[in-house]
Amino acid sequence: MEFVQHTCLYRIICRKRSDKIAYRSKDVVYWMPNRAGYTNERSEAGLYTALELDECAGNGFDWLAERLSHEEMGRL
Repeated sequence: MEFVQHTCLYRIICRKRSDKIAYRSKDVVYWMPNRAGYTNERSEAGLYTALELDECAGNGFDWLAERLSHEEMGRL
């Protein structure tokens, strides 16, 4: 039996900078790749592994992770 490892990827939503947090809302602000700033464009958001999420700092739940769907993962 062959073991296939699946890595989940996530976008990070900045709660402090987002006016409204709802699935695919236009008012969501994402972290850019390498935690190098912010963007309102979902397509420009950085993609992070669960291990990288562990390295992210924050206070008072100021960010949350949005997991990529299976469909999105298939397009990478």
